[in-house]
Amino acid sequence: MEDENKSELIIGNYIKQANFLTSSVILNISEVQKDALYFIMQNIDYHSKTPTDKIIIDFDKFLSYKKVTKNNFYSIGETLQIMQGMRDIKGSFRNQYTGQFVTFNLIDNVSMNPASPNEFEVKLAEYGVIFLYEKALSEYVEKSKSFLPDYKKQNNSGKGFTQIEKNVVSLNSTPQKKLFEMLSRFKSKGWMRITLFDLKLSLGFITIKLKGTNISAEAEQLGLIFSNEETNDIEKVEKLAVFSDFKRRFLDGAIREINNNPQLDITNLKFTTIKTGNKVTTLHFTFKKKMNKENMSEEELKCYKYFIDFGLTESQIFLVLDRIGYENMYASFNAKIASKKSSYGYKFYDITTNSEIKNLAGFLYEKVFNDYLKD
Repeated sequence: MEDENKSELIIGNYIKQANFLTSSVILNISEVQKDALYFIMQNIDYHSKTPTDKIIIDFDKFLSYKKVTKNNFYSIGETLQIMQGMRDIKGSFRNQYTGQFVTFNLIDNVSMNPASPNEFEVKLAEYGVIFLYEKALSEYVEKSKSFLPDYKKQNNSGKGFTQIEKNVVSLNSTPQKKLFEMLSRFKSKGWMRITLFDLKLSLGFITIKLKGTNISAEAEQLGLIFSNEETNDIEKVEKLAVFSDFKRRFLDGAIREINNNPQLDITNLKFTTIKTGNKVTTLHFTFKKKMNKENMSEEELKCYKYFIDFGLTESQIFLVLDRIGYENMYASFNAKIASKKSSYGYKFYDITTNSEIKNLAGFLYEKVFNDYLKD
């Protein structure tokens, strides 16, 4: 996988990454490094049939993505040093097929592109390729599934990915961005339930270590993150240990930032607490996916224009698109409506009765998308 992949910034509103990465814990990643990782993803075709471990990215386009100028950001040399630090960033996730936790890094090296002084050459590590390319993820999952009994393989595809609004970069901190990633994984459901411990662990508010050992901090953390063993040797180091402090100093602000950010596709984010005794142990988040033309993919925008021409309102189209997607919208239309071209344009017919449809917008509302347009 040594071929260079030099391309223009991919046009689209979403970053894609394997669910394994979304649910992982990554240690000590700074906000600039997190944004650099998003930008690298933005320059990758997740669905490419030929995954490559070498990516060329442009410094000026990175500044444009972050919406900053050279005068109020790090120099290109300083940015290179920050990105080179990504080589040492470690993460961990549980492989649901092998039952083992896996430690990983995403970047092997970052250097200046010898062919252009304004470009960085990024070499992805093994798991960087797996997490950022659908084909590599699929191959990894198939190898991992050999550890599962046959009856479990059928119910575990594991090849899913999280689609993250690219303007996640506009959020104010790495924990806020990680929270948005985690919520994005459940956009089709509109809710996420997670233990307070797992949430704080993923967001970097909890570290774990063994008492009385000299193991390095990263080894301690990653070796115990997914351990199910109960032992008195494990010590939690927790920031904002009192829930009211965590809520006041992080959670309330993060929810407000997400809800008030017009560039993001999640809104109306709320949460309720679930207690064990008097202690908050689980959070239940609810939210809505925000559909608008600025956040649409190219195919969604085509679908929007298609049904606007037939007389549906913008809010109706957004509602159906959000619930069933553009492919199902077309399929529902074609399942109930036939068309014939005449000298005056197209005439439309109800497939069930073969009668001409005089009011196409009304028919779409009452017969085709009626189940989805109801609140």
